[in-house]
Amino acid sequence: MQTTVTTVGAMVLTMGYAVLTGQPIQKPDILNNLAMAVGCGLLLAIPVIFFRFSVSASGIKTFNTFGRWRNVGWDEIARVEPVRYNFLPHLRLTVDGVRLSYWLPLLLSEPEAFREAVGRNAGPAHPLFLALPTPAKTAARVD
Repeated sequence: MQTTVTTVGAMVLTMGYAVLTGQPIQKPDILNNLAMAVGCGLLLAIPVIFFRFSVSASGIKTFNTFGRWRNVGWDEIARVEPVRYNFLPHLRLTVDGVRLSYWLPLLLSEPEAFREAVGRNAGPAHPLFLALPTPAKTAARVD
């Protein structure tokens, strides 16, 4: 998703430059945009591969505004609110005694399993569990 946003942004800049200067978009411009998309995709893949969110009995492993990963205890989470972070849906975790926010993206590969793990470890009354969206169930077809 981030690669798509970056590529679209680069293409908009290229098109804007072409419109302002009156020069047509050349083949090297398109290749530069594709190279940027691949490069950004690789750069963004590194943290996704090496850093994973995890849920345990003691808390959740997540990152703050500066990208620093930390295990945040369940009792440290004071408030949870849905927000957009880099144009994507996230939950902002307000942690007691910390001025920086911690983030939890909602575009998870297994949202039901994550919600179940949070409920099992933090409890169904925890603010994080209550803020997680309930996955939609498929309706049974009646003929």
